[in-house]
Amino acid sequence: MDKKSFDIVLDEIRKVMDILKYFSWAEPQIKAVKALQHKMVAIPTTKVANILNCFTFSKDRLIVLELIALNISDAQNFRPVEDLFRIHLSEKKRARRILEQ
Repeated sequence: MDKKSFDIVLDEIRKVMDILKYFSWAEPQIKAVKALQHKMVAIPTTKVANILNCFTFSKDRLIVLELIALNISDAQNFRPVEDLFRIHLSEKKRARRILEQ
């Protein structure tokens, strides 16, 4: 991916994160991610972690991770995403399985 394309992707991710901040509940945030997932192409895991940080609960983070998993460009670099799931080992394992698909 050339620099211009990468900058476009990063701009789309910024827009998604800005939209997520308008909603105070996870349900409308998840609906927004569903509606915008086609705009998020070739997302680096560091940016995925930023998106997931918009969600309070790990169950919501896992739902969003499943929605955008196919759009992740470097899923083998699971560490930034996996670090968000520190409390429950089962959630950490599930996040890794999602990334390995």
